[in-house]
Amino acid sequence: MSLEGQKIINIGGVELVDRPANINFTTDAIEFRMDHMWSLQVYFLGAVSGTPRLSIECSNNQVDWLRYKAAATNIDLVSVNNRLIFDESFPPRYMRIRYNANGNTATNINLILIVKKDR
Repeated sequence: MSLEGQKIINIGGVELVDRPANINFTTDAIEFRMDHMWSLQVYFLGAVSGTPRLSIECSNNQVDWLRYKAAATNIDLVSVNNRLIFDESFPPRYMRIRYNANGNTATNINLILIVKKDR
């Protein structure tokens, strides 16, 4: 299995595609290698309302989850809709993404995660 390219993001084993944006969710663990860079893009379908937020969590064992970095916690998605959020190396082995709708009524949300080997 390649750890490079576009990663499939799952929630409860089901691929996150056009997920209702008015419902909170936490993705399944996404495996990484230390020498890989990554970027995450958020797309809402429909007008964004409320104050939707996203946080990145990390783990080395898929049991103990910690906040990745202060800048990756409670990201305001109203200001980053349809843009790149991150593009940096990820030292932990696993990542998961927490989404909090916070009153958002946008139709759907999509997340695209791209992983590439660091030079």
